[in-house]
Amino acid sequence: MYEEEQIVPKQWIDSTRIGDDGYRERFAKSDHGEMLPGGHYKNKMWVANTEEMMCIGIFGQTIHINRNTGTVIVKFSSFPEPADELMFANSFILLATISNSV
Repeated sequence: MYEEEQIVPKQWIDSTRIGDDGYRERFAKSDHGEMLPGGHYKNKMWVANTEEMMCIGIFGQTIHINRNTGTVIVKFSSFPEPADELMFANSFILLATISNSV
């Protein structure tokens, strides 16, 4: 919302955060399934649950959104390598912990 105007369509937001069983099943079978059990990937968003999701850029730049707490965290720092599964998983845990602490 900006000045009471919806910028990103609600339908896109809901479709992205809710996903469907097909998205969750494919994600669970992927190399990333263990990082976000029950989660999915859609529209460039890594979705842990219907209220918490992240965008991840190359080298780990991140936008973490927590709808429960109304928190958005943007991380501009970078990882030493372009794609690092452990760093990604640790970043998600860190940002989720911070956003759930406010």
